[in-house]
Amino acid sequence: MNREILFRGKRKSSRKKYQIWVYGSLFLEKGYCSIQFYTEGMMSIDDADVIPETVGQYTGLTDKNGKKIFEGDIAKYNTLAANERTVYGIIKYRSTYEQYRSHNPCGYIIDWQKNNSTGRTLREDLPFWCDSMSNMEVIGNIHDNPELMEETE
Repeated sequence: MNREILFRGKRKSSRKKYQIWVYGSLFLEKGYCSIQFYTEGMMSIDDADVIPETVGQYTGLTDKNGKKIFEGDIAKYNTLAANERTVYGIIKYRSTYEQYRSHNPCGYIIDWQKNNSTGRTLREDLPFWCDSMSNMEVIGNIHDNPELMEETE
């Protein structure tokens, strides 16, 4: 399975409004965490110190709108049944799987939250939800939009 290896992280800044997302290659060394990226419109590489807790890897998958899905993103699934409601989940990586989950080659899952009112167990393997027929979309992430998960509890 070929996929783009890409990371994102929030740039360190003393002012919260300047903590913007940067995308590129991850560099870790003795407590130093940065992302190297190409400067837009130029062929030079820049280096940005990032907040380690915000770093997430691109899953290689996109949502129903073609948006790239990263670890830490918040997914929303609108069920099609009239008596069910929207459910939310967090994109996570799991390195080990029970045997019945071995059909998930990328290791990324959707950790559906406890508000699941569908009355059924939703599949958690991310690739299942990433096709043109799916009704799943990324609506934010746990770093910029933690309130989205609070609303679902």
